Amino acid sequence: MGVFVICRRCNQKVYLEVRTKTELAPLFTVRCPFCSLEHTYRQFEATEEHWDFTCSVCNGRFFIRNPPPRLVRCPHCSSRIEIDYSGRLYVLERSQPPVPAPGARPVAGAIVGSLLGGVVAGPIGALLGMIAGGAIGASAEYLEARED
Repeated sequence: MGVFVICRRCNQKVYLEVRTKTELAPLFTVRCPFCSLEHTYRQFEATEEHWDFTCSVCNGRFFIRNPPPRLVRCPHCSSRIEIDYSGRLYVLERSQPPVPAPGARPVAGAIVGSLLGGVVAGPIGALLGMIAGGAIGASAEYLEARED
């Protein structure tokens, strides 16, 4: 499992021989094994398959690219976790949850953005700062959750 494109004729997933989208050329040609259509795709049309989990120790979200079963370390608290075939998590080695806890970045970003926007531009600035700060915090949380 990994990176795939959707065939334009038969709508089947066509898996590619790469681990990430960044390994693909900006334009590449793929022949569908199902209907034999050969078509050129752009890099952004490829999709990376991943599985999404939440650590039972720190409640931090993380992703894996290869299908379960797997042994992983939580990117937030470094706990060793076993993921079975059905997607259940078993904690093998528990670590301390980090401070601040995962999920705090969007809230902290919204608070800081609201304060800065309120100082600079009043109530409207506070609202816009809260939205922008929360979005930046959520993006940072998502980027930290990526794990291979």
